[in-house]
Amino acid sequence: MKSSDRLTYALISEYGDRKVHGRISVIIDTKSNSVYVVPREEEHIEFISRLLGTEELDPMSCQYLIPSHIQIGINEQTSEQEVQGFFTGVCGLEIGLGARHPKEALHAAHEQAKCFVRKGELPLASPLLEDKVNEKYALK
Repeated sequence: MKSSDRLTYALISEYGDRKVHGRISVIIDTKSNSVYVVPREEEHIEFISRLLGTEELDPMSCQYLIPSHIQIGINEQTSEQEVQGFFTGVCGLEIGLGARHPKEALHAAHEQAKCFVRKGELPLASPLLEDKVNEKYALK
């Protein structure tokens, strides 16, 4: 499975509008700093299973694979697309499988998602409408 190094219009066209209009979901591998874009019709658990090459996922094997959701909208002044928010740390992996992540990995993944966007083709809104790391599923 191929990782992506930056957010492009081509990725948005292929993977965008995942469950919510304007959303693109990624998995950040905080061990390798790789970013994998989740297909719009695939659940995170299925995607991670393919990524790891196993049908039986162990929650511990996923602790450094962190979901982040990137929200894309339209800038009201320019009428151009822009990234308006980031929400990191929760998807079906945590809710359904019980995966937990080190807090520092959650925050590293959030910053990696922002880096993925900054290297890409869309500008960042200023200020962002959402910029959140959900620590509910952090390791205690």
